[in-house]
Amino acid sequence: MRDFGDRDEVRRTYARELEELIREVTGAGKVVGFPLANMRFSPRHRGYMDGANSQPAHFPHVDVTPRTSHGLVDTFFGAKEALEPGQVLVGYNIWRVLSDPPQDMPLAVCDARTVERADLVEADGVYDAGDPPWITAEAYLVRHNPGHRWIYFSDMRPDEALIFRAYGNEPSWIPGAPHVAFTDPGCPADAGPRISVEARAYAVFDEWQEG
Repeated sequence: MRDFGDRDEVRRTYARELEELIREVTGAGKVVGFPLANMRFSPRHRGYMDGANSQPAHFPHVDVTPRTSHGLVDTFFGAKEALEPGQVLVGYNIWRVLSDPPQDMPLAVCDARTVERADLVEADGVYDAGDPPWITAEAYLVRHNPGHRWIYFSDMRPDEALIFRAYGNEPSWIPGAPHVAFTDPGCPADAGPRISVEARAYAVFDEWQEG
């Protein structure tokens, strides 16, 4: 990828790169990359709130609930796609910075093993699409739980990717990883504003192994 602002290049190139990445990392038998990528900017960047869904989310959330996952699966695989018995479908978020380190507003993710069902609250996610009506889709907000374990990767580089699970239909309930953008007070004042890109991919596993 050379220009994430070029939607044609994203569809033509990045979706295939995502498929290769997730297949290599997870060993999934089938992967479909979503041919769209959201660029986001921290408040000090001129692109902040200057485009569709261009601002980081400042509240902990999970993008997908079981109610909204079906629509995303249909978008990725087609409405008639059916899993074979025993197959498991997992959706991933792939987050990257396009700006050099350090980042003034990195992304933190919560260890899903520390998240309980009662921690997740269904809510309407409203996405600014430029002109009304805005896009609305159900997502999860996250209740505070002192048992949550939040982590982030400091000083990420453009050639690195943070991959985390957003949804899955595993036999046992596993939450998507809550995540949130936060202002890093330790970032030098003269550091450049964060520029990042978020994309999604869905993977099909013929056999599922817990952990």
